[in-house]
Amino acid sequence: MNLTVWYNRVLDILVGGLLLVIVSLVLLQVGARYLFGGAYTWSEEGNLFLWGWMILLAAVRTEHMRVDFVVNHLPRAIRKVTAILIGLLSLFLLGLLFWGGIQMVELTRNDYYIALSWLSVKWLFVALMICTALWVATIIQDTVRTLRTLNREEA
Repeated sequence: MNLTVWYNRVLDILVGGLLLVIVSLVLLQVGARYLFGGAYTWSEEGNLFLWGWMILLAAVRTEHMRVDFVVNHLPRAIRKVTAILIGLLSLFLLGLLFWGGIQMVELTRNDYYIALSWLSVKWLFVALMICTALWVATIIQDTVRTLRTLNREEA
């Protein structure tokens, strides 16, 4: 199995598993509220934490929207340069996101969720840093794939 296929499958399984846990927690919360007249205080904070992880992991896996109508009508050499510039700009922005994640981990390292007093808020920003690193790998992979496609068209 190709490394890219394996990588994408693992991300899909993680995102799907997180979604399953989130839906289960919501159903548990609704059931507790309507059947027993009370609610679990921890489930909302747990859901928010899991949503953060799920969204960040899903963002790594998705195709990112781009308007390439103009770029597709440019000469092949300029399309190569454009692909490289877009890749570099994306990596720069992800670097800023990663740096911001480091700052937020430092800022929130002693902050804990109220209902989940054992869980530090910093772990949500650790998710940001992990997913940013995965996103960097995805951007590099996409840029290399685009350049290879353009080279094949040239041959």
